Amino acid sequence: MLNKSELYDLINSLSCDIEFEYKGKHGAICPFNREHIVVAYCEEEIRVHSIEQAMKVAVFDGLCLEDVCEDIEFDL
Repeated sequence: MLNKSELYDLINSLSCDIEFEYKGKHGAICPFNREHIVVAYCEEEIRVHSIEQAMKVAVFDGLCLEDVCEDIEFDL
């Protein structure tokens, strides 16, 4: 479990893809660089152009990473 700030910092580090499970479904955050980040969950894959967009894209049944990060099981 990570809070919003910790998740933001992990994405910003660009050190790795961040795999996770939420509600029994697999997902990943793939930060290629700070302007090219992919947020994938189930069959959906969304490309964004900033960490802020990655945190706010509604990919979890209308919710975003900021809303659900503390409920996500990260594979760290």
